[in-house]
Amino acid sequence: METLSRYLPLLASMLVLCFAPARASDVSENIAEVKMPLRPARVLKFPVQSVGGLAIYKYHKDHSQPLKLEGNVKASGMVKVPEGRYVVYFPNHFFFANPSCISNLAPDSLDFVVVRYASLQDSEEGRSDPAVASLARFTGLTGLDLEQSELTDKGIIPLKSLKDLQVLYLFGNMVEGDFFKDFAGLKKLRILGLQGNTIAPRNMPYLAGLQSLEVLAISRAHLTAASAAPIGKLSNLQSLHLAGNTKLSDDFLPTLKALKKLTSLNVDGCGFSKEGFKKIEALPIAKIIPSIKHANARAEKEKAAAAKSETYGKKLQSNEYIFSPISRDKGL
Repeated sequence: METLSRYLPLLASMLVLCFAPARASDVSENIAEVKMPLRPARVLKFPVQSVGGLAIYKYHKDHSQPLKLEGNVKASGMVKVPEGRYVVYFPNHFFFANPSCISNLAPDSLDFVVVRYASLQDSEEGRSDPAVASLARFTGLTGLDLEQSELTDKGIIPLKSLKDLQVLYLFGNMVEGDFFKDFAGLKKLRILGLQGNTIAPRNMPYLAGLQSLEVLAISRAHLTAASAAPIGKLSNLQSLHLAGNTKLSDDFLPTLKALKKLTSLNVDGCGFSKEGFKKIEALPIAKIIPSIKHANARAEKEKAAAAKSETYGKKLQSNEYIFSPISRDKGL
C-alpha cells in the first residue's frame, strides 16, 4: 500500500496528460455556447512542470464559421497564443495541490476552464473548493465546466467576481445554491447547469435574481412545486431541464405558464399526472420531453410492472408455492 501511495500522483498526472485532448473534444459543445469576444494575442507563463493541458480554439468574430479546435498543448513553460484564439485550460493534480502554481498568469490569460476532480486519498479531500475559488482572479473567464468535482458552495461563491461569465456547469457536485444570492451581479450568465445537486429550498428564491439566464438545467435536484416556484420569475428563460424531480407535481403548472419565452422543456421522470402532462403539452412550447404519448405509455408500463410485482409477491408467500417441487412453475 505504501508503494502504491507513492505512485498515485504520477498515475494521476499520466491520466491527465492522456485524456486532456479527448476531454477538450468532449466539451466542445459546451464551449461553443459562449459568445466569444475577440481576444488579442497572449503569452501564457506556466511553471516548467506541466500543470495540466490547454485546448486552443480558433473562432471568427462574427461567428460566421463553427468553432475549430486548433491544437492541444501542455500547460507548461511559455505558451504563445495568436490573436483570435480561445484558450481552454484543463488543470491537473498539481494545480489542485497548489493553486498558486499559475499565479504568473495574467487575469485575461484563460477563457474557459474545465475541472474534473476526485480525491484518491484522504489527504486529497477538500482540495477542489480552494482550487476553484482561486480562479476568481481570472476576470477574463467566460465559461466554467466544473462537473463532478466534489465542490460545495464555498468554492463557487468567490467566482462572483467573474463579470464576463456566461456559462457555468456544476453537474454532480454538492452545492445547495448558497451562491445564488452572490451571483445576482453576473449580468452575462446565460447558462447554468445544476443537475444532480440537492438544492436547498431556502436558496431557491435567490435563483430568481439571475435574470439573464436563458438555459437552466436543474434535473434531479429534489425540487417540489413549492420550492421551484421562483423559476417562474426567470423572464428570459428559453430552455428548462427538470427531469428526475419526482416530487414535481401538477401544482407546478402555473410556474411553467409564467415562462413566456420558453421554447424547450424536459420534464421526463417528474411527478405530473396524465392530466398534468396534457396541460403541459397544450402550452406554447416548441419542444417538450417526453411527449404525452410517451408519458402515457410509460405510466401504463409502470402500472403493469407494479401489478405483476404485487401478484408475484403474494405467490411467493403462499404455502402451495413454498412447498411445491423446486422446479414446478418457478421459472427455474
